[in-house]
Amino acid sequence: MADFVAPVTITPRLPMPHARYMGLSGTILRIAIGLTAGLCFLAFGYAQGDIGGLFVMRSFRDAYPQLDNLTFPTLHVANKAAIVVATWNLGCFAGAVRISADPIYASA
Repeated sequence: MADFVAPVTITPRLPMPHARYMGLSGTILRIAIGLTAGLCFLAFGYAQGDIGGLFVMRSFRDAYPQLDNLTFPTLHVANKAAIVVATWNLGCFAGAVRISADPIYASA
């Protein structure tokens, strides 16, 4: 039985231009992506602080006493508050995915 020989294809090595995005390429593009991602995480963390501060406001606690963890510090109340925050995060994520899939914004 003969040994198997893989077919060999010869493709010329042509110099490929760097992929460009908004006029940037290479290291500068990677730095721009990193800075943009960092700013997005910073904004997300800031928004997390906003909703955390919302839970301790008297007007919010009066409107939603079932989430008042200061007056009723129980595990049940803390779990409800955590579910509200998690749902808010999922809504933010779904909104970001939805807006990025929109053809108007995807081509920008």
